Amino acid sequence: MALDRSCNTLTQVRRATLDNLFEGVAAYGSDGRLKLHNPAYLKIWGLSQDDVAGGPHIGEIVDRMRVFLDDRADWAATKQKVIAEITAHAAASSPLYHSDGSMLQVATVPLPDGNVLTSLDVTDMARVERALPERNETLETAGQLKSEFIANVSHDVAHVTERSHRLCRDSGEPVISGLSMSASSTTVTTSSGARACC
Repeated sequence: MALDRSCNTLTQVRRATLDNLFEGVAAYGSDGRLKLHNPAYLKIWGLSQDDVAGGPHIGEIVDRMRVFLDDRADWAATKQKVIAEITAHAAASSPLYHSDGSMLQVATVPLPDGNVLTSLDVTDMARVERALPERNETLETAGQLKSEFIANVSHDVAHVTERSHRLCRDSGEPVISGLSMSASSTTVTTSSGARACC
């Protein structure tokens, strides 16, 4: 009696753990039939409880997943490839792109009497990973544009100053250096009333 109660408690804890995972988990037997799944698996693949009732064969489930997997090529070949990857008795992990634009990380883990398929939606993480280099590139481009702008303005100011000095020399007026340029005038009247270029 105590052993049964302990076994039931352990089963309930395992079920609660499985049901609360973010990853979709499905266990398929060596006969290719669904033996166990969690709610996240149904959500990720757009399946209902009716779709998985009675332990359907992986082929039936893949047909129900077609909306996510159809690459507009030969569906029969795509379906066979997916079934082979899920039922292969080898550990594997790879990204899978849904036709709706989302990205999953899908992994299969062999068991003595079948396979476990896990699916995790990594769309947001992939977007962040793509956005970081784009943001860095944007910041680098902005910094480069700022540097080029400052270099151009400095060059233009130096050119205007040099030209002003040259014009003043050519006109024969005295040149005063070291004064700040004013946007309104390039000549200065000294206290004695003499005009000078700057």
